[in-house]
Amino acid sequence: MSVSFFEQLKIAKYITNCKLNNMKKFPIVLMLEPHFKNNLKSDLSGKIDYPDAVMEEYLSPERCLYASKECGAPMVAITGGEPLLSDDMPEIVEKLVDNRKYTYICTNGLLVQKKIYDYSPSRYLTWSIELNGDKEDHDKISGQEGVFNEAVHSINLAKTRGFRVTVSCTVYNHQRTKKIIDFLNYLTFDLNIDGINLTPGFAYERATNQESFLNREAVKRIFRAIFKSKNFKKWKFNQTDLYLDFLAGNQVYTCSPWATPTFNIFGWQKPCFHLAEGYYKTFDELMQKTDWKMYGNGNYTKCKDCMTHCGHEATAISEIVKSPMKALGKKVIGIKTVGPMPEEISQQTARPAEDVYEKILEAKMYELDLM
Repeated sequence: MSVSFFEQLKIAKYITNCKLNNMKKFPIVLMLEPHFKNNLKSDLSGKIDYPDAVMEEYLSPERCLYASKECGAPMVAITGGEPLLSDDMPEIVEKLVDNRKYTYICTNGLLVQKKIYDYSPSRYLTWSIELNGDKEDHDKISGQEGVFNEAVHSINLAKTRGFRVTVSCTVYNHQRTKKIIDFLNYLTFDLNIDGINLTPGFAYERATNQESFLNREAVKRIFRAIFKSKNFKKWKFNQTDLYLDFLAGNQVYTCSPWATPTFNIFGWQKPCFHLAEGYYKTFDELMQKTDWKMYGNGNYTKCKDCMTHCGHEATAISEIVKSPMKALGKKVIGIKTVGPMPEEISQQTARPAEDVYEKILEAKMYELDLM
């Protein structure tokens, strides 16, 4: 795992304290969405079709900092929306870093070369730049030519200026395994990236290109093929071995959505970063009033193919805390890429999907006087 020693230490201390205080559900990473505005229009995105009035709304730096303190998570992932479209982003990041929150700016990289001079290197700050494959694949996924080259230039500039830089790579149905392996080698040996987040895409219900999302069986098949590479142990994953083992179909995990709570202009989003099925004004309300048993694989059909790191990585981390020898064994032995897989969670009692988007959006726009 390529997360820095100090970051791992802080997270370990935090989780230990939560366990000692008998907390069964606690946040690890705050998913902070200061706005939804974007400068790309991918047909795989589920968050770019909000009305213009919503797109023009931004969280203030004060609200962002308050949210981070309210939930208390040691890590903050600033996402959205393209974070660098906000003029307040340098102040938001500065406040989070000053409060010793490990902060990740999740960006497509198009504005980094222009905006990077507003930021200072810190062990608490990481640029997480989106690159979903090689030039051909990434530009296709982004819906715009030249995005790959801009992102690579941004990575090189950020590393030259002393920043920690990771890459967020989402795998989709149309990508070939060999190309993904070559791409991971490129990140490791050519770009010398500090960390890689590799995850299957989530099938956003409002994304227009549903054919490109992977179902659960395809995820396990593709990731097993990727992990067979002779260079697997040289790739600098920013993820736990147990989560990667889950992607390869060797672990059966339910998600822990409370571990990655989402805060945006509407409030605290229920139940997770991917699904917006309600909002609460306070973090405590989110934790106490959400019926968590209604969501996740086997409970809700919208969740049946989700294997993303949001939620599942937290489950893997909890297992590491509970069974450190299992995690150590996985580190030594490696991830199994052949042979039978454990039986999946049954879908027989999963409740059907609910179409609540329009109703919730209308209510929140009325509440915020955006109608």
